[in-house]
Amino acid sequence: MYKYWTKCRIEDLKYRQLIKAICNHDVGIKPTIYHRVYFINISKKTIFHIYDDRGCDVISPSREALTDIYKEYNDWILDYDRERINNVFLG
Repeated sequence: MYKYWTKCRIEDLKYRQLIKAICNHDVGIKPTIYHRVYFINISKKTIFHIYDDRGCDVISPSREALTDIYKEYNDWILDYDRERINNVFLG
């Protein structure tokens, strides 16, 4: 196992190209990234992980850090996750 990390600002990353390469993996389009990539925002205490071309996880120890994302992208939540996720935000 290899781990690499770099501390940077969003302006320093070509994140759109990274995301596209992550999504390309399963469909065999190049460029491709074959590894797990996590975007960690230290100031917002969030982790963004695209697992493939079908979806991603957004993780935080704080519900408040995810509330705006939950509201804005609610229609992206998969049906089999919806009840569990709604319980976190709606109680």
